[in-house]
Amino acid sequence: MSTSVTQQTLILQSAPAAGGGERTIIDTGSPYYWSWAPDGRTLITHVGGGANASAPEHIAFIQLKDSEIIEDGLDTVPASFQAPAWSPDGSHIVLTRLNNDKKELILTDGSGTYQKTLGSFDLNTAFGWSNDNKKVAFIEGTQDIGGRIFGDLKVVDIETTEEITAGENVFAFFWSPNGEKLAYFEPRFIPDEADPTNQTLFLKLNMYDGKTGESRELFNYQPTEQFTNILLYFDQYQKSNTIWSPDNNNMVLSFLDPDGNPGIAIVAASGQLEPRFLAQGYLAFWSWK
Repeated sequence: MSTSVTQQTLILQSAPAAGGGERTIIDTGSPYYWSWAPDGRTLITHVGGGANASAPEHIAFIQLKDSEIIEDGLDTVPASFQAPAWSPDGSHIVLTRLNNDKKELILTDGSGTYQKTLGSFDLNTAFGWSNDNKKVAFIEGTQDIGGRIFGDLKVVDIETTEEITAGENVFAFFWSPNGEKLAYFEPRFIPDEADPTNQTLFLKLNMYDGKTGESRELFNYQPTEQFTNILLYFDQYQKSNTIWSPDNNNMVLSFLDPDGNPGIAIVAASGQLEPRFLAQGYLAFWSWK
């Protein structure tokens, strides 16, 4: 994904993974979100929407066949959301739709055919699959903070549609690799003493345990700007990056110390150890293996 010369439109491109060769322009629009099918043959995209959109809002499948690009739009009228989400096994997709002015989170099959409604929301939403294909977490957006998603964190079973509330006042989350825990972030805005109108963002990292149904606070800190920018679009970035260690035991975060120096910290998911400073830096992710 890149921007146009005027930086008003995003350009989705493909390039050979082995390097070399020419890039192929697949689609354009702004904003632009997508999710690859696990087999790597099809994209589902959500393009446009919002006050600064450069294209009409729509959801579509895009297939890449040799040098041919095939786009197949869905009839679904999307409700306010960012990135669509293909299930890890490729059998389902989570989207949103506007149904008689009601904003719904819906489950479709791999062809985009509606199967069931998983939940609803008032303003906007962002969501993500557990790696075992059994659950979907989503933020039930109820407040507008700079146009970003903010509200209760819900976890829904896709078979029974049973729903629980995992956290409140949430604006980003990441599933653990085994799908048993959710790391989620609550924003706090601290006014400056000299100028109360100038506020500094702090984050509270919490952990929801799906086995016990309990949440606990792990870490309060000031994030780096780079990490904050990732969290604002976590539903897109979580498809390629993770803060979780592959063994489900730790997370990696970037923070600012009281003097404004950036650092990378390892935080234990158990909450039984103090966060451990690893190195200086603005942004870090864990390898998948």
